[in-house]
Amino acid sequence: SWQGNPGQLAVFLDIEEGPQWLVSQLDIAGLPPADEEEIRPMLRSTEGQPFSEWNVQADRDMVLNYYFDRGYPEAAFDWDRQPGGEHDVRLSFTIRPGDRQYVREVQVLGLEATDPGLVSERISLRAGEPLSFSEIAASQRRLYDLGIFARVQTAVQNREGEEDRRVVLF
Repeated sequence: SWQGNPGQLAVFLDIEEGPQWLVSQLDIAGLPPADEEEIRPMLRSTEGQPFSEWNVQADRDMVLNYYFDRGYPEAAFDWDRQPGGEHDVRLSFTIRPGDRQYVREVQVLGLEATDPGLVSERISLRAGEPLSFSEIAASQRRLYDLGIFARVQTAVQNREGEEDRRVVLF
């Protein structure tokens, strides 16, 4: 019991702060210069900023989403840290965008009573555009927002194939 109240208890946390670690250097490998120019300002793990693995994971998510949204579904991100000065770390990010993929065609299957035009105007992907999984999800959400479908499934045909153009199914 806590202060005579049965069923209640108190939790005390003793936090002993250690020294703060800072990023002394950030090296990025694998990015084309134009992409690095766009991505670097969006990173949390930059020179002079506090180091945390949480920030590195946020950077990883941001970089991968950047590439996934631009048609690079196989993008990869690795990182490493090395001691810098007394409470500094040198970070290395290695980014591999992979091969870019495009939409060859968008196919809508399974419509029986719904006007195909109503559906197609809510699908934002078009042939020739980069294959963007966030656009697929946004299109799926807009179809659900109509309130007339019990289920909207999406798929990318032959995802592992060699060609760079994919058929997207709704």
